[in-house]
Amino acid sequence: MRTVFLRTLGIQYTGVSSLFTDILTVLSFAELGISSAITYALYKPVAEKDSERVASLMRFYRSAYRVVALIVLIGGLCVVPFLDIIVKKVPDIKEPIVLIYILYVINTAVSYLFVFKSTLFTANQEHHYVSRIQIIISLTRSAVECLLLFVFHNFLVYLIFGICITWLQNILISVSADKHYPEFKSKHGKPLSKEERSGLFKNVGALMMYKVSNSLMNGCDSVIISSFIGTGWVGYISNYTLVTSKVNNLMNQFYHSATPSVGNLAVTDTERQYSTFKILQFMSFWMTTFCATSFIVLLNPFIEICFGAEYVRSMVIVVVLTTHFFLNSLVHPVATFRNANGLFVQGKFRPVAMCIINIGLSVVLALWWRQSGELWGVFGVKLATVIAQLLTIQWFDPYLVYKRVFKQSLKKYYKKFFVYLSFAVCSCFATWSAGHVFDTYLSLNPYIVFAIKLVLCLLVPNLFIFLLFRKTEEYVGFMDVLKKLLGKKRAKKKTAEISG
Repeated sequence: MRTVFLRTLGIQYTGVSSLFTDILTVLSFAELGISSAITYALYKPVAEKDSERVASLMRFYRSAYRVVALIVLIGGLCVVPFLDIIVKKVPDIKEPIVLIYILYVINTAVSYLFVFKSTLFTANQEHHYVSRIQIIISLTRSAVECLLLFVFHNFLVYLIFGICITWLQNILISVSADKHYPEFKSKHGKPLSKEERSGLFKNVGALMMYKVSNSLMNGCDSVIISSFIGTGWVGYISNYTLVTSKVNNLMNQFYHSATPSVGNLAVTDTERQYSTFKILQFMSFWMTTFCATSFIVLLNPFIEICFGAEYVRSMVIVVVLTTHFFLNSLVHPVATFRNANGLFVQGKFRPVAMCIINIGLSVVLALWWRQSGELWGVFGVKLATVIAQLLTIQWFDPYLVYKRVFKQSLKKYYKKFFVYLSFAVCSCFATWSAGHVFDTYLSLNPYIVFAIKLVLCLLVPNLFIFLLFRKTEEYVGFMDVLKKLLGKKRAKKKTAEISG
C-alpha cells in the first residue's frame, strides 16, 4: 500500500499523511484511558456472569465514547489556525491543506463511534472475533485504496473512502458483539451509581496521565521534525516506522490478548503471576531480538526494494529506531501485568515525566544537531525518545510491578534485562556483519542478497537463543505453553473432523 501511495502521490503527501495522523494521535488523549479502566472493571463481573453489572458498565462506556468523539472533533478543528506553522516545504500538494486535515479529524472522530463494544470480546478472552473483522477490513481497505489511487490519483477520494471503511468496521464489531453477548447490551443496563462512577473516574484520571503522555510521545516527534526540519522528512521516517509500528502492533495484539488471562490470575491466583511473567518476558525477548536483528539487517534493503533507493536514509536512523523498538517491546510484559493488576494510580506521574523529558530534549537536539545537517536533527529527535524511555519507563514500571505485585527484588529483573540486552546487541552485530560481507565482496542481484540476509536473520538469533537458553526455566516453561497451545489446536481440529 505504501509503495502505491508513494508512486501515485509522492513523498510530500506521505509526510502530510503521517504528520496529521500523529497530530490526531496526540488529540486522542480525549479517550483518557477509558478503555483500559472499563476492561479492568469488567474482569470480575464477566467472571461472575453478572449481566446487569456488565450492561451498566457498557452503558457508561457508550456515553463516554460519544463525548470523546465530540472532544476529538472540536480539538482537531482548534488546530486548523496553526497548520501554516506546522506544515512546511510541501509545494507539490495541490489540495487545500485545511480540507485534508479536516478529513483526517472526521476519520479519527468516527473511529470512536460504536467501537466501545469491542471491550466485551477482550474481557471474555475472545478478542479473536475482533481481530478477524479487522483483518478482513484491513485487506479490503488496502485493495480498494490501491485501486482508487491508481484510477483517480486523488488524495481526497482516498481520505473519504477511509472514513467510510472506518465506520463500517466499527458497525461490524458492534453487530458481532450484540450477536455473541445479547445479555450485555448497553440499553439493558442501569446507570452507574455515584460511588461506582467515582471509582472508575479515579482509575481514568490516573490513566489519563498515561494516555496524554503516550499520545504526546508518539505524536510530537513528527510535529517537531516537520516544524524544525521539514514535512518531507516526516514522510521519509514514516516509511521506516511503517514497518516497525506494524510489527509492534502485532506484538501489542498478543499482549492485549494476554491481559485478560493475567487479570484473571490477579483475581484468582496471585502466586502464579511471577512464574507467568518470567515466561512472558522470555517470549518477549525472543520475539523482540529476532525483530530487532531483522530491522538492523533488512530495513534499508527493504525500503530500497519496495520504495526506491531515493527513500533510503542513513544507517544511524535504522539503529535509533530499532533501539526504540527494542526497549519499548521488552517492557511490554511489565505493562501487561501493571494494567492487569490495576496499577493505574500508583504510577500516574511517570508518563508525565517521560513526556516532558522527550519533548524538551527533542527540541534541544533538533535545533542543536540540525546545524550538522537535517539527518542529524532527525536523529536527535529520535534519540531523545530513547533517552526519555531509559530515564523513566525502563526502571519505574518494573519497580512498581515487582514491588506491588511480585513482592520480589528488582535486581532479578535487571539481571535478566541486561542479559537479554547484551544478547540482542551481539545478535544484531553478528548478523549484520555476516550480511555485510555479501554487500561488500559479492556482486549479486539485490533480491538474492535480500533473500540471503533474510535466511541469516531467521537462523542466527534463533539458533543462538536455542543453544544458550534451552536449559533455562523460562525456555522450558515457554515450550510447555507452546505444546499445550498446539495440543488444543489439534484437539479442536480432530473434533471438527469428527463433527464433519
